[in-house]
Amino acid sequence: MAEVGYYIVDLEVAPEGGSMPGAPNLTLKLGVNATNGEVNGQATLSQAVKDGTHEFPVSGVIHHTGFGEDQLLVSLTGHYGQSVPPPAIGTWQVPVSIALAVDKSWNGTGTYTYGNNRMSRCKVTNTGN
Repeated sequence: MAEVGYYIVDLEVAPEGGSMPGAPNLTLKLGVNATNGEVNGQATLSQAVKDGTHEFPVSGVIHHTGFGEDQLLVSLTGHYGQSVPPPAIGTWQVPVSIALAVDKSWNGTGTYTYGNNRMSRCKVTNTGN
């Protein structure tokens, strides 16, 4: 879908072959400025562990491959607060980096890192209308 102006896209980024038990689940709700390629939105990273759900803002840009069937290369960054385990007191910021290669319908592949964890070869699915 060739969009102009500003539009919203909802994505799920999951390991190929479906989510594995205990694996993190990443969903994105992004606002896309098609004119300048800026992307801003909300990410939700959830995992079936104690304190395993994190919602945080992300931002980034879209680049176009510009050849053949044009692909969108999307780069996003953000961070969320993670509490330090007791007996320590405090919170540290966990960096998140997301890279997607999607078609004009926002379906494709991607990878993301959070802290020292990396999820590679993920399937990107547009879950919106």
